[in-house]
Amino acid sequence: MQEAIALINKGCEIICNNDPNWERSSTVKRGIDTVLQPYCNLLSEKKRTKQTSISSFLKHSVSIQTGYGTG
Repeated sequence: MQEAIALINKGCEIICNNDPNWERSSTVKRGIDTVLQPYCNLLSEKKRTKQTSISSFLKHSVSIQTGYGTG
């Protein structure tokens, strides 16, 4: 999904760079950004969840190795 969003953003960049009508290309870009926002939010949530899982794992590993937090 991240790759698809990057490709769409690249397409928007091409449109904005080649359209002499700044107002029109800005309107298109804002519209596409609005439509993509739920997918961007989903990706952000997945990254946050993944980071939390890794952090929890590392904390647990350190506590086992040092003997702290194991009761």
